[in-house]
Amino acid sequence: MQQLAIGTLLREGAYKIERVLGQGSFGITYLAEHVHLGKKVAIKEFFMKEVNSRGDDGSLTGMTEGSLSYNYCNKFQKEAKNLSRLEHPNIVRVTDLFSENGTFYYVMDYVEGQNLNDYIKSNPVSPDEAVSIIKSVADALIYMHEQHHMLHLDLKPGNIMRRASDGHIFLIDFGLSKHYDANGQPETSTNIGLGTAGYAPIEQSNQAKSGEFRPTIDVYALGATLYKLLTGQTPPAASELVSDEDLLDDELHAKHVPENLIKVVEDAMRPSVRKRTQTVREFKANLEGNNAAEITAANTPYNDKNQGHPSTTNVSENTIVEAPSHSDNSDSQGDYSKILLARRYSELFRVSFNEALAYINSHGMSATQDKVDRAEDVLQNNEEDRSNNARENSTNNARGNENVAAEDWQVRDSFRPFSSKGRIGRLQLFLSYVAGFVAWFAVFALMADGIEYGLDNYIIVFLSFTAALFLFLYAQCAKRCHDLGKSGAWMFVPFWNVLLFFAEGESQDNQYGQGTATQSDHNGNNIMWIIFWIVVPIGLALLFGNGKAFGNVSQNNNLEAMAQSTTDWYVDSKSPANVYCIIDGQRYARTRWEVPNGQRTIHYAEDDIRESFSGTISGRECNGLLKYRDGDYFNGTISSDQIMDGHGRITDGSGTYEGDIKNGLFNGQGTYTLSDGTWMYKGNYEDGFMSGSGTEYWPKEKRKHYAGSLECNYRNGERNGIGTWYFNNHTYQKCKFKNGKQISVIEEGTWR
Repeated sequence: MQQLAIGTLLREGAYKIERVLGQGSFGITYLAEHVHLGKKVAIKEFFMKEVNSRGDDGSLTGMTEGSLSYNYCNKFQKEAKNLSRLEHPNIVRVTDLFSENGTFYYVMDYVEGQNLNDYIKSNPVSPDEAVSIIKSVADALIYMHEQHHMLHLDLKPGNIMRRASDGHIFLIDFGLSKHYDANGQPETSTNIGLGTAGYAPIEQSNQAKSGEFRPTIDVYALGATLYKLLTGQTPPAASELVSDEDLLDDELHAKHVPENLIKVVEDAMRPSVRKRTQTVREFKANLEGNNAAEITAANTPYNDKNQGHPSTTNVSENTIVEAPSHSDNSDSQGDYSKILLARRYSELFRVSFNEALAYINSHGMSATQDKVDRAEDVLQNNEEDRSNNARENSTNNARGNENVAAEDWQVRDSFRPFSSKGRIGRLQLFLSYVAGFVAWFAVFALMADGIEYGLDNYIIVFLSFTAALFLFLYAQCAKRCHDLGKSGAWMFVPFWNVLLFFAEGESQDNQYGQGTATQSDHNGNNIMWIIFWIVVPIGLALLFGNGKAFGNVSQNNNLEAMAQSTTDWYVDSKSPANVYCIIDGQRYARTRWEVPNGQRTIHYAEDDIRESFSGTISGRECNGLLKYRDGDYFNGTISSDQIMDGHGRITDGSGTYEGDIKNGLFNGQGTYTLSDGTWMYKGNYEDGFMSGSGTEYWPKEKRKHYAGSLECNYRNGERNGIGTWYFNNHTYQKCKFKNGKQISVIEEGTWR
């Protein structure tokens, strides 16, 4: 038995199961009655049909702690709690959450009606009705994206309900929904989020593998849903649109869809993410015929010490009361097109927002746009280019091999170090041995000195190189056997290898290639003897004369042991990737991330902006105090990719921030002050932007309307909500702000 029996009571008798509404891979949805209120509700139960089973008492098996089902149930609970926070007229409401029968349930309002898939089968939808439906869905998605950072990821007509009584639209089934952060990384997940064919863009499967999701996925699905309403046909698969974008256009024209709606659909369903409508808000604006260029794009997070304050502080607003400017880039103020382009430029070329603006101002919007488009085209097409090049190279190589002359392949095979094909002379064999053993002793000495490696690594590297050397010498000896008209197997005959160094090769061609016994080979034999009697004695003298090469092994072990307890380490000024400590007057070097774990102090070179780090090192993570030479500091955790979590004082090109830092961004309470002291913000930050409550100050300004402060609410770096200007002449204005713009004055008066 997989499903609860009809009449089963849940939540201490509060809910009575009436029938099953549907079942998927991760859950069962029931129609139930709220016994106390006498109304219908929908209840979703976590149930993995491939893993779980149900006992006679209704409880689930296979839910042991640590199991796959147990872990997914925990994620299911987290997402249910997130869904319970959604309050929107076009989103079905979650009213209750509870655990029972060894699993988890959440209760939703029951919508009596049809999903759009069923509705359009018997009710052809006019363009006006389609637009009305899609606008309702768009409102729900805008709320999810902007207020809760949540993606639906399975938007389609089957997940949109139309209430029979009044035609009201509800967005349902959040089984694939994901919370995401500012970088597009999911915070929770109950499955891989592949979506539904026809409604999922081609990048969704790739992003499901990488764990990265963007709002453009829901934009594509919204456009596909509009296509379904307008044509009655399931949209073509995304893979088909890659090769033929006219598929949409042909069907839409065949159904006599208005041109403006055709463009909305096509822009939303572009296979290229870059060319697609970027946000649902922009989609809705296009649907309504507004100028989408004025819609602010998604903010780019800033996580580099040198990237400066979030760019939103560089935008002035056309307010009723003249607001103070706190940016040096006055030419860009109010120009949203330039701001959007600057953000794209800074992200692509990894420069600060101000540097991007400077480039635009010096080169012009058109030239910068062209440069950005070219760069994005390269990023988009590089995978295809690599694939095409690989195919072309394979074809060219095949054709080339057909036309190579016999002498060419002989020479080519001679210089293939691990190939046993072809022939080589005595000199080549001798030089191969000399080069091989010189490299072998060099590796041995390097490892024995323990410059960057411990004993374990030394053994692995040494054995690996020895194996490679054996394969190399085997191939060279086999080719030398071929030169004598013998198979390569002859090299295993005792003392035959000695003959390989001195025996003259066959002058005539043989089955292995062209002859090599020429006058140059005779001369090469003489050269070989000279080198032999010079190199060998010197090598023996170095090896056995003092024995230092082998004696260094024990010395290295002693240095390694002493380094484990050494506190002070120094960054090499000539090679910043390396560090060293001084042990008994000797310099002991390691790579930066191979400093022994424990309490350590790192001293940076004098030309470094950093002064020192003091704290605990654990693997590739550091926890402690990082000091900068200009007085800045950071106290907390620094990961291997330089992401900071803690508290600090950071100076960029515009000013100084002091406060909480998380994931390398300003997060929590902090204060940002411009370097000239003319403007300061004190309040809450989220992902690098002013967000929540805070206060702006203009302490050094003397003019009446520029002096004082502003207490306001912020979202994504912009003023949103109610804010109050306090001027130094003891007057105030209470105003309403939206998306950074002052839209009205609510109250005026004086303050003390």
